[in-house]
Amino acid sequence: MPILNRIPLKYFWLIPALYFAGLGAYDIGSDLLDKRLTAYNAIFNAAFFLPLIFRHKYVFLTIGIAASFLFGYIFIVELVWFIQFLTGTHFKDPLDTFAFGIPWTYFSLLCAISLIYIGISRSQTTKTIQGTI
Repeated sequence: MPILNRIPLKYFWLIPALYFAGLGAYDIGSDLLDKRLTAYNAIFNAAFFLPLIFRHKYVFLTIGIAASFLFGYIFIVELVWFIQFLTGTHFKDPLDTFAFGIPWTYFSLLCAISLIYIGISRSQTTKTIQGTI
């Protein structure tokens, strides 16, 4: 793919970090527009900005593990909903639930696992550099 050849490998860590920062910004913005932003919700969504701001291995691991639990749970719930849909349960809008919800959750889970991988690879790089010095 031509676009992948133009992005240096050292910037690939930005993709999941920017995704989660955009997800947090979208949720904060939508809560501000609906006038229902709480301090807890703002802190929860501000945590999605941490991998973009602090490039430390523990930040990537912590946010990646927390996000993978969150989106893993959502993915399991959507699979249960899909099984219920196949058995005849009526959903108000199955297009939003299954055509957009499952791929979005799958991509979010993939980005969360990518954050864990980045944190692990940064910890191995640090050990290698410290061992040679």
